[in-house]
Amino acid sequence: MGNKKTTKNISTSSINSESHEQSFSFVHIKKAIIGNSYALLFFITLIGMILRFYRLGAESIWLDEGTSIQMAKQSLYTIIFDNKDFAHPPLFYSILHFVIMYSDSEFFVRLPSAIFGTLSIPLIYLLGSSFFSKREGLISSFLMAISVMQINYSQEGRSYALMMLLALLTIYLFISAYKDNNRTKWIISAISGTLLVYSHFFGFFVIGAIGIFYILDNFDFVSLRFNPKSTDKMFMISAVSFVLLSLPMILWVLGELGYATGHKTWGMAQEGFFYNIFISFSNYSKITMFMYIPLMLAGLVFCLKDSKKWFSLIALWLFIPLVTGYFLAGSMPFQPRYLLFIMPAFLLLISKAIVSIADILTTVSNSDRSVNRGKKRTVSEAKNKSSNNTNGKSMFVIISVVMLVILISYTPLYNYYTTSHKNDWRDTSVFIASITEPGDYVAPLPGYMGQALMYYYDNSSDGTFYANTQYSESGLTSYVKGKQRVWFLVTGDISAANPNGSAVSWLQNNAFFVKNITGIYIFTYPAL
Repeated sequence: MGNKKTTKNISTSSINSESHEQSFSFVHIKKAIIGNSYALLFFITLIGMILRFYRLGAESIWLDEGTSIQMAKQSLYTIIFDNKDFAHPPLFYSILHFVIMYSDSEFFVRLPSAIFGTLSIPLIYLLGSSFFSKREGLISSFLMAISVMQINYSQEGRSYALMMLLALLTIYLFISAYKDNNRTKWIISAISGTLLVYSHFFGFFVIGAIGIFYILDNFDFVSLRFNPKSTDKMFMISAVSFVLLSLPMILWVLGELGYATGHKTWGMAQEGFFYNIFISFSNYSKITMFMYIPLMLAGLVFCLKDSKKWFSLIALWLFIPLVTGYFLAGSMPFQPRYLLFIMPAFLLLISKAIVSIADILTTVSNSDRSVNRGKKRTVSEAKNKSSNNTNGKSMFVIISVVMLVILISYTPLYNYYTTSHKNDWRDTSVFIASITEPGDYVAPLPGYMGQALMYYYDNSSDGTFYANTQYSESGLTSYVKGKQRVWFLVTGDISAANPNGSAVSWLQNNAFFVKNITGIYIFTYPAL
């Protein structure tokens, strides 16, 4: 009898030990991850930095980067005070101005964006931790690190990566100031907001989201009146400071409102607008998009349930620019990159959904097992056991989802690094230099493509001439008259510059097609 009892106790003890060991590993993984979140964040940021610096100078400078270089080579006074085109505000060009004083190579032209894109990774972690918890912060930073769209614009000499960084910083500083009501933090948040709108005028969407959030959070919908708070005075000081500092940009936006109702010749259409935006946010992958969008919607629900205070700020940050962009796309040129700054809100909601769903699944699983076992435990034992199981299994689910994201992100990342997605003006320049003769003319179509061509092609040393031409058939006929040979370099932008197609029609009927180099179609007149 005694032996049987002992055997039974040993058996029960073994079972309990095995059960404990099963939950032990993931419980301790969770503690290790959360307890060492900054070490893991450093590792995630390092991965993101490698992805952004890998092959940074490999691709050719293209049109928009040529514009950036041309602007940045102006004097600092001209960039800041004599720039009449506030559609491209001076902040990024001012930064690039100092960088290209050292070198204007492809690598250095893109270096600021690579740095800004990398810094966005730890910043979204801080924001996710402020909104939710460290788990959401880590997941969102990882999703940012492997985001193909964010990598793309972190490897482009334009202002979009800077704009995203400043959007994250402005919202983070606002939250910090709102929580602590610290004068210094309020002023710094106003300065950050000012820098944001001087990086891109769409930054006003972020400022608008913050302002609407503040009003909603201080409004009593029962009594229909504002509740005075200790933050009101400092918020007003911050708001006035922002308006004064941003006044040139504000006046420019007000003066350019008619541009949104002008004649549109290029850009996205309203048809398929949301599809194009969300597939861009989802690593340009349909599989990823079909996973991300339901998670984003679930994240909104969980955010409303668990983080009501910040729900409206995240929703406003995401949907005000998204919905406004849809209407703008009907009347003005629009591209997904203009909304890169709202992608962090998209990723934060996905992270919230992953963590919440993992917690729910593991809680349900633990409840079912407890009922099935029917074992009697003390209240304290039951709570400890349930907590350990929930924590461990929740981390297992989260790690599984993250591994799935890694798996489905491999192909988009591979395609990004192995496929050229810019017009290759570098190879085109080499080809033109090898085939032209002194006295020939080189004519990019549209003419503004010369900004990228002339970065590589020195027509003075080549003995050729460079001149723009009209797009009409009569204009092109007049242009080639009396010239020994003309080389036309045509890109897809010709459809925007010449919507009626007269230039392409003239080339097809009169010129000789020579070669296509990554979307740059080379024609010559007269025929070879």
